Amino acid sequence: MRNIKLIILLCGICFLNNTLAAQEINNPFNPLFIEKVEENSTTLNAFYDKIEASKQAAKVGIAPANPEVSYSYTKNGSLFGEELIVSQKVDFPTVYGKKNKLASLQQKRLEAEYKLYRRNLITEAYNFLSEYAFIKRMVEHNKTRVDRSNEIFRLMGKRFELGDISAIELSKAKMEHAVLSSELLKWKKKLALTKKSLEAYIGEISKDDQLLIEMVNNVAAENYNITQREELEKLWMTQNDDVLRAKFESELSQQNVALKKAEALPSFSVGYRRDRNKTITMNGVAAGISIPLWEKQNTVKQAKAEQVFAESSKFDAETLAKIEFDQHLAETLQNLELFNALNDAIPGKENLDKLKNTLEAGHISILEYYNQLAVFYELENKLEEARVALQNSYIALFKVTI
Repeated sequence: MRNIKLIILLCGICFLNNTLAAQEINNPFNPLFIEKVEENSTTLNAFYDKIEASKQAAKVGIAPANPEVSYSYTKNGSLFGEELIVSQKVDFPTVYGKKNKLASLQQKRLEAEYKLYRRNLITEAYNFLSEYAFIKRMVEHNKTRVDRSNEIFRLMGKRFELGDISAIELSKAKMEHAVLSSELLKWKKKLALTKKSLEAYIGEISKDDQLLIEMVNNVAAENYNITQREELEKLWMTQNDDVLRAKFESELSQQNVALKKAEALPSFSVGYRRDRNKTITMNGVAAGISIPLWEKQNTVKQAKAEQVFAESSKFDAETLAKIEFDQHLAETLQNLELFNALNDAIPGKENLDKLKNTLEAGHISILEYYNQLAVFYELENKLEEARVALQNSYIALFKVTI
């Protein structure tokens, strides 16, 4: 009985280990947003059609060459000669197998090119979404600042009428309101331009505005938790753009060497021949052999050199991918640390109310009020900049999961 329990326990542990090992890296990209990009991008659809056409073209050359027909007719008085030859060139049998493997690999490479193009397009769209969300938050911050400055300007106007403040202090309040209003207008213009850029990827967004903000907030800075680092690094070493391209170039070069070796073997031609003159007509078989003594000279050597170069390029791509991964990871962790530090440093909004009450009570001047407020605004701006920087670095780090 104990043995049976032990066996069941071991099986359970093995199953759990296999399950954990098979877990995929959580993809931070919203599938609804990806679907929008795919539906609205005419370029992506056109690129897909181009890839499909190229995949069909990759099959060209696999089949034997076209049949050849030659005909000649000569005449001298009542004498004439007529010759008809129908022939088919056939390569050595191994050539067709090598061509099939090469064509199949080329088709897989083309599929990978579509995957990379789609991935980069989605990443670009996500960067615009991140920028759009950032600017929209800045617009809301500046609206609040303008409303606050307008309220302070009215308050200062009343105190000026009572003779409690000088004209300089009133001018300061008026100037701050004008500056913040101008800043709000600047961010609104930026928002309109960024919205147009985003619409180029996903279409009209006016109705889905809040939904899009929620999408980018799914990878919100507050929720970052970089786990499964080893699995992510493995993806970078195999699915990075340059690595994936170099991998296919290496495999194609290997197949090309095998093909060139096969093409160095003789090729054959076989067919039908008909000769006719004034006195006789003859029908028979035409056969030939072509030995590539000079035509294929050094092609294998060239293919091998290309293979060595492709292998070297693959090694370089993997080395650079590791460096790029480490850079993106370090940048993301650094941005996360900065965001958390700024988030902890920024005072709560209740402190602004206390600052305003202090101003109303006359304990501080309007100059001191706006000096302290400028510090809060600077922290608020830096926090939002750190947030968008973290989101963009996170997008760059996880793009290989698309």
